[in-house]
Amino acid sequence: MNAEEIIASAATPEQADALRKTRDTINQNLPSGFEETVSGGMINWVIPHSLYPLGYHCNPKQPIGHICLTPAKQGITLHIFGIYVVPEVAEWFFGEYERRVGKKADAGKACVRFKKLDLIPYDLIGELAAKITPEQFLAHYRKFDPRMKGK
Repeated sequence: MNAEEIIASAATPEQADALRKTRDTINQNLPSGFEETVSGGMINWVIPHSLYPLGYHCNPKQPIGHICLTPAKQGITLHIFGIYVVPEVAEWFFGEYERRVGKKADAGKACVRFKKLDLIPYDLIGELAAKITPEQFLAHYRKFDPRMKGK
């Protein structure tokens, strides 16, 4: 499955449009070094093995995920692992979301659910995508990677 097939699998044309616009927004703003891939029915932006050969600490064969985009039962979901490992970006994002959208984000620790497609703040998603470089992400990620303990 490729990114366009994931988008085409959306339940409604509006959901497909939101997925496409979100993907385009991320691709236009993400710093170089991240790579778009597809796995698990999601569009992913990852730190490739060429930048971090150790890969994801739970499964070294996988690259480290940064952002994932997927259709949901209602709307779309954006998983943003960068805000999990860089807390100051999470604080900025959720504060800006509430200020711009007028309510708190429907969010988990590292995901935001957009059930009302007309309320997706694409400009904020673009700013978020631009906020973390692969180098910044890895500087924080290494603190979590148990293979880096004592190094």
